Amino acid sequence: MFKISFGVVFLAFLAGTAIGAEKRIVFGAESVANGLTYEVGFCARAEDSEGDGPGHAFVVLQQFDRDGQRIEFLTAGFGPPTSAPVHPDGVISEEKYSHESQECLIAVTNEAKYEAIKRGIRNEMEYSFAGETFQLTRPYTVVLDDCVTFFQSVAKDFGLNVPGRIHGLMPLAYVNELKKAN
Repeated sequence: MFKISFGVVFLAFLAGTAIGAEKRIVFGAESVANGLTYEVGFCARAEDSEGDGPGHAFVVLQQFDRDGQRIEFLTAGFGPPTSAPVHPDGVISEEKYSHESQECLIAVTNEAKYEAIKRGIRNEMEYSFAGETFQLTRPYTVVLDDCVTFFQSVAKDFGLNVPGRIHGLMPLAYVNELKKAN
């Protein structure tokens, strides 16, 4: 069994804020004695990180305390290290989180489901062996294995109704189809 290092990919912030244009659903949520709230967001924006291109899809995990203050904020998406439709070294990494064109499906859930999704993403990002941490890479190919296919994989693992890719080839169109399906 590999020891997983969480590293740089996930960030924790203390201030709570709402996610852009969103649809909220309750998916397996239960009240917990400690008053914490867990959310998994499936988000996309119309532009990529350079301000153009087809957009980007990514996953957001947030945890809030009993006063509604965000105590954990984690983001992850799959993409090439440089803007390219095909790249041999695609990586799952931290995401730029806000954009005026952003759309999200936010699922309020329970701690077990939240932690399972977080572990699954970590296992695809990096592994540690003999005291060294290695970032995992895999070939990135638009439509075949890209940000939307990563997003679909996490949504399936979460248990959402996941439409086929043909219903939304571009990230923003796809997240809107996911919102309709749930």
